[in-house]
Amino acid sequence: MFDALVLPTAPITNYFKETTGFEPTHFTPQNASHFTRAQDIAGMLLKGKIIVGYQLWLSLSALGLSHPADQTRDCGTYFPFQTAITPGEDGFKSLIRHFMKWTIRDVLTNTVEDARAAMDLFRSVEVDWEALIARMVWPCLLPPPEYLNCYS
Repeated sequence: MFDALVLPTAPITNYFKETTGFEPTHFTPQNASHFTRAQDIAGMLLKGKIIVGYQLWLSLSALGLSHPADQTRDCGTYFPFQTAITPGEDGFKSLIRHFMKWTIRDVLTNTVEDARAAMDLFRSVEVDWEALIARMVWPCLLPPPEYLNCYS
């Protein structure tokens, strides 16, 4: 798991403080990494690894990285999870509540908590997921077309 606070590369118009807890004072060179440093570390850590998460294309796009599609396990696109996503609600929060019987994101979004929840959710179905892939059946929806460049 790699979690880093990164200095913005463009002006921030809304920190979404009520859900992130972040304020402008958090983003100083003393508290946050430069984008290129975080990008380099993430790229190095991801190389040759299967990555697990929720809507991975958002993170890959934000980092300007791509990753082999067959080395991604995106809980947001896994077919068996689709029925648990409540329209108009935080999809990841719905999945965790439905399948894991946990509550996340009660007050603030916590990226470490989210990563652990995604990994636990994946592990709860890993045998079935990997069995489908072994049979050459891709068990996931495609990401939105505008993010296809995030996958190689």
